[in-house]
Amino acid sequence: MHNEAEVRRVIAFLNDALAIDPDWVKAMVEHRPYCNKGIEDHPTIQAVGSDEAGGPAAGFIGLLNGIYGVRPGTTCGYIGVDCNGDFLNSPDYKILKFVYTPDDSKAPPADVIKNLGKTVDMVPAATWHD
Repeated sequence: MHNEAEVRRVIAFLNDALAIDPDWVKAMVEHRPYCNKGIEDHPTIQAVGSDEAGGPAAGFIGLLNGIYGVRPGTTCGYIGVDCNGDFLNSPDYKILKFVYTPDDSKAPPADVIKNLGKTVDMVPAATWHD
């Protein structure tokens, strides 16, 4: 499923949209509606388990990454987001760019991602990309 050239074209498209309207793109990335257990357990769609507010959730980047698969040994996809702040704890962060995260990039173990209790489809690239 992973085709680096195709993923890079999608990333370029996302960066074009980001340049046009960063607030809209940020809102799209942040919108993560609750989903059912089937989506949460899907082998490539990035979703996170239940948090204090409700059931599992998945968003736009998690769905896009589901198309291209996950990097070996992780639940992280190839499309990541580079931010200028702590997007998990601060509403004031800005998306700087979308990035390609190669197979050998640093990423948290799959169980860490699934158990954070927050939607984290941006965490691997924003925090661990090279």
